[in-house]
Amino acid sequence: MNTFRIVIFAIALIFVTNHAKATDLPTSEAWYVYVDNETMYASEHVTKRKLASGDIECRVHSRVLLDLFGNRQEEITDAIYVVTQDLSPVSATVHTKRASGEITFACEKDGDNLQIRRVSNGLSRSSAINLAQHPIFRAMLPDAISHMGAGSKNSEFELAVIDEESLRVEPVKCTMIDSDNPSTVEWSVEFGSDVVLSRGRLSFKDGQRVQEAFSIPKYRLQQSTAQEASKIEYRVLKGRDMLMFDVDKQIARIDLLQELMVKLRWKDVPLNRLQLNDGRQELVSHKVEGVQHEAVVRIANPNSASPRTAEALEQKDRESLLRKTQYIDPTDSAVLTAASVWTKDCRTPEEIIDALSRNVFEHLQGGEAIAETLTAPEVLQCKKGKCTEYAILFASLARSKDLPTRIVLGDRMINGQWIGHMWNEVFVAEETGDSNSNRQTGRWITVD
Repeated sequence: MNTFRIVIFAIALIFVTNHAKATDLPTSEAWYVYVDNETMYASEHVTKRKLASGDIECRVHSRVLLDLFGNRQEEITDAIYVVTQDLSPVSATVHTKRASGEITFACEKDGDNLQIRRVSNGLSRSSAINLAQHPIFRAMLPDAISHMGAGSKNSEFELAVIDEESLRVEPVKCTMIDSDNPSTVEWSVEFGSDVVLSRGRLSFKDGQRVQEAFSIPKYRLQQSTAQEASKIEYRVLKGRDMLMFDVDKQIARIDLLQELMVKLRWKDVPLNRLQLNDGRQELVSHKVEGVQHEAVVRIANPNSASPRTAEALEQKDRESLLRKTQYIDPTDSAVLTAASVWTKDCRTPEEIIDALSRNVFEHLQGGEAIAETLTAPEVLQCKKGKCTEYAILFASLARSKDLPTRIVLGDRMINGQWIGHMWNEVFVAEETGDSNSNRQTGRWITVD
């Protein structure tokens, strides 16, 4: 699920900006731990020093221990960031070892641009970020907020943060808030523009970060000693981390269930960003108060569900379900090649869907429960992944064959618990449809 990817993403990342005023930073050292309830499951060691050139070098070593369905995984990241005294990016080298493979991220200032190269599982991507956007490394966000807030007494400002995974710049809004502790300064932080991707809170004492907490993904970081950081242990991902919820009624024979009614509650994400109507589930009701949503969904046994009726797909929706996204990539050469080879004997959309589904399953050989989220080319390369990676790879392949495909987020029941799950739906248009129309009539086919 994207939740896994978001958990790892938040743990490994740290933040930066060049909007701060010039400030000399002496050599410094700080230790942090990430805490879930009482479990310290990740450590972060940050050191900063001033170079002879006048630039500032920030080194970050992080270690994360996660247990995903009994599959213990360790992620280690070593990063070196070099910035000017006003925190403007100069260069960076980041090396990460994780369950799905190794990642290197490198960038260097070249005139007015920051040239970036990222290699993951042997696959290379490049990007150029214009420094006129005032981009910032994530590793320095605490310094940027502390300096900018203290130097200019600004109670609200916006930053542009470099996303080391997507190689893009993300907007960040920082707002000073009232603190319960008079000795600390509190800031709220919002990542994202269209829909808020994550909300957080940072606490500073004497200009240094002492605590940090975010809601999406949910985590809490706190300042520690080196000795405390050496005692981290594996965090077992369960409950809300895995979208796991206990069933509120005793069910003796799961195999005899015909349907279930499930109540969902969430914040921030609008309903139209979710897909709650498909061959397995139906949206019964929905209400919203502010940012809080509540919906009731009827989940039916696929064997007893009524046949899918014909539906209309608008042209703009069709186009959105064929395009490339952050993880789904129907334009990648490896994806195009695999789709061509796996469907070479297919003549109908149904045959293509069946062939792709079967080959994805065989290619991943059962997959592997990894915490991170991979792109389609990475899934093809390393042959690892949970349901998220299956869905991402299938969507990429199907879209490359001009079949509108969406990813559905839902649940499956295992041992009396709801567990978050992802699958696909593919739209197959009726052959009698008008190809010149702005909408097509057809049916959605569920693929899992």
